Amino acid sequence: MTTMIASATTQSSTLSPPSYRGPYGLTEDQELFQRTVREFAEREIVPTVHEYDETGRFPRENVAKMAELSLLGLLVPEEYGGAGVSTLEYVLAMEEISWACASHSVIMSVNNSLVCDPILRFAQALG
Repeated sequence: MTTMIASATTQSSTLSPPSYRGPYGLTEDQELFQRTVREFAEREIVPTVHEYDETGRFPRENVAKMAELSLLGLLVPEEYGGAGVSTLEYVLAMEEISWACASHSVIMSVNNSLVCDPILRFAQALG
């Protein structure tokens, strides 16, 4: 698996994600990936959600951080600058980001599916 996501320490939060995340039988790498995305969501997204909801401002700063972690190109192969993860890892990341904020998860989903996927499919066909 790619090294695009570095695990970071998590700050305490009054909220915590549900303990049940699905019967996936995850590998150690997948568990690390999930935990890293969860820690990112808790540290970077959860503390800012109220402000974005109140102001209606687009979360540029958080989206930039998501891009740094390759969360906006999860299914794009590494050779093209993406994370190159499987659909399962994509789902794991979506669960964690969705838990933190539905708006952030929509941004992530749109970028992965409506932007990256057609470019990946049709750019390869053309060239």
